Amino acid sequence: MDCASVDFNHGKLVVDTSKRHIVFEDGTPFLYFGDTAWELFHRLDKENAEIYFENRRERCHIIKQGYNFKNVYATRCA
Repeated sequence: MDCASVDFNHGKLVVDTSKRHIVFEDGTPFLYFGDTAWELFHRLDKENAEIYFENRRERCHIIKQGYNFKNVYATRCA
């Protein structure tokens, strides 16, 4: 599968005037395609994270969402 990178020839990403969509500066729609990996930074070491990102790149995912902060509740309950 050939996964082209995001084409920024249309300008930067902005929120459209309706405040409901992400578009390029010239109004071209941006497809927000990806997945959410909430535990990515907590559960994977660098090697496994690279494997994960390569797997997603092969599937043409553009976006990765996650968080990187300490879960104080998990620490207290351990």
